[in-house]
Amino acid sequence: DVKQDYRIGFTQSGTWKVRFDSSANVYGSDFESANVGEVPTDETPRDNLDHSATFTLRPYSVLILSQD
Repeated sequence: DVKQDYRIGFTQSGTWKVRFDSSANVYGSDFESANVGEVPTDETPRDNLDHSATFTLRPYSVLILSQD
């Protein structure tokens, strides 16, 4: 199932960029990308961290995010 508004904690605030999306259709014509490019955080605590964000997560996918 696709997870809409999936929320995780982040170590710091700001905009995090997707550097890798294992569900991107460049890896297979039947893949469906999460279409996530940037993830802005908010002040909602989550996972014992002060900041968090929501995004769409596809089944069996991995997203790697980082900040500049």
